[in-house]
Amino acid sequence: MPITAVEHAARRRRRMLTPLQTLREQRTLSQREMALLVGCSQQTYARYETGASVPPPDRRAKIAALLGTTADVLWPPGERQLRAVAAR
Repeated sequence: MPITAVEHAARRRRRMLTPLQTLREQRTLSQREMALLVGCSQQTYARYETGASVPPPDRRAKIAALLGTTADVLWPPGERQLRAVAAR
């Protein structure tokens, strides 16, 4: 039996989770809840998860602490530099 477009999209999403999304979901927090905890909008937090934006250092540290890891695990230094160059 063929899968529906909705199921296909859900499967793709499950395979493409970032470490930030995975850790947040393991703690059963929504993007909105995380945004409230770190002091930003849900839209801004969603951009952090997709990699469209990198949070400032103080917010990276707060997110990492809430998720029980370090900022360098979630946003490796070399990766941050590449994103900064790509955003220019």
